[in-house]
Order: sequence, then structure tokens, then C-alpha cells
Amino acid sequence: MVLILVEPSYSRSIWCLNLLDGLTGEFKQKRVPFRQIASLDEAGPDDRYIYLIGSDNAWVRAALAACNRMGIYPILLCNQAYHTFDADYSTVCSDVINSMRRLVELLRGRGHGRIALYGVNPQSVSDESRMDSYLAALGGEDGRRHVFFNSGSLENCFEQFMARAQQYDAVICANDFAAISLVRRLGLRDPALLERLAIAGCADARLTQLYGSHPVGAGELCRVRPGRGDPAGKSAQKPLSVPHHHDDPLGFQPVGRGRGARPGGASAGKSPRPARRPGCLL
Repeated sequence: MVLILVEPSYSRSIWCLNLLDGLTGEFKQKRVPFRQIASLDEAGPDDRYIYLIGSDNAWVRAALAACNRMGIYPILLCNQAYHTFDADYSTVCSDVINSMRRLVELLRGRGHGRIALYGVNPQSVSDESRMDSYLAALGGEDGRRHVFFNSGSLENCFEQFMARAQQYDAVICANDFAAISLVRRLGLRDPALLERLAIAGCADARLTQLYGSHPVGAGELCRVRPGRGDPAGKSAQKPLSVPHHHDDPLGFQPVGRGRGARPGGASAGKSPRPARRPGCLL
């Protein structure tokens, strides 16, 4: 029997649900017996392996330590650097380091050299790894001053960004919620700046399917589409051929053109499929 333990405060997020769906789907397909538990107190003496799904550093660290003490081997599902925590465990995660490096290279290759990282949650394991990868991609530059944190308020994050927004020609958002929030606020506050910036979201949230892509300078708001073949539902980004441009190594997918949400006409429980326009990568 394989156990699954999910961080309570993370359990209702779209990222956690995607991870859990991918993991349990693989177990069912391969007929691996599993049981989701609410606490490690439910683990029995014969349980040997447990999958942990969490985002908060403190929760992950405590859960790993508790599993080690109990003799249950933990497998952590999240975006985080391997062996970040002082514990004995394995990790299933996407290749955040290379995907961020390639994203920065792609932006620079298209003439966007002043890149900000927006909406980073300082308590998130995934965002911490994404930020570290972003800083590494910038090389010797003091990149931390270009990071804008979401410490419980995207509104405050936006105001901090706007104070220095003219310094940048591109923004990488930690997730699609931050990307959509940024686009909507820029559209209200400074449409000209929205037109000038290249904006990318590092996720594939279903929420983006409700939004047409906003024209931003030379291209469109895009989301990074993770691979679908691994148990976590996240893997190293796969190539996606984009018409009239070189192949995109990250699997960027334009969300279409438009000026905001277009839920009209969609049936309940289904997201409308935005039209894809050729020739735009970011």
C-alpha cells in the first residue's frame, strides 16, 4: 500500500489537484494500491512509501523529518531543487532550472533583455526554486532586485512593480494567476505599458483558457505548458512547433488574442478553447 499525504492549506489549489490527479491516475492504471491519509498518525507499521504533496517549506520540512523518524520513505511531488531539505527522500519535479534558463534565453533572443520576475510567493517551494533558477539564468547580475514578491497580496506586488515598471521590457510571472492579474491591472492602469511588455506565465492553469491573450509588444501573453506524461502531471517542457518562428523548447502555447475573459457561450463546467493564432510566441 502506497500512502499519499497532502498539505492541508495546499489541497484545494489547482496545482495540487493536478498533481494528485496525475499521481492517482497512474496508480489506477498500473493497479498500484494507494490510500490518501489526512495525518501521518494514520500510517501503519507495514507502510513503506508515502507521496507528499505540498508547497510550504515549513510543512514539507516537518513532514519529511517525521517520515524519516517513522521509517516511511517519502517521495516529494513539487517544483523544488533536489536535496534542498536535510532529509532522506526522493523528488518528482519538473526541470525548473533548465526551463527557466531557456525562457530567459528565448526572451533575450527576441530582444527582451530587461526581465522581471513577478508574483513570487516567498513561502512556496515551487516559487523558491523558480526564483533561484531565474537568478542563476541572469548570471552575475544582481537579479534579486528584479524579483517582485507576492506576500499575500498581488495588489501590493503590482504597486511595487509599477514603481519601477519602466525599467523592464519583459515579465516572467511565477504562475498564471499572477500573469492574469498583472495583465488586467496593467490594462486598467497603463495600457501603453501593457502593449510594450512581453509577459509569460509559468503554469498551465485552466483559468488562462478563459482569457484571450493580450497583445504585448511583439507578441502575446503565453503560458508554459508542462508535459503530461509523468505521474506528477509536470515534467521537463516539451517542444512545440510555432508557425513562422523557430521551435519553442519550452512548450509555450499562445492563449489567443482578445481583450479579456470570454466565458460567454461555454457550457457549465467547461472552459472555452481559445483560438490559436500563428506567428506569435510571447
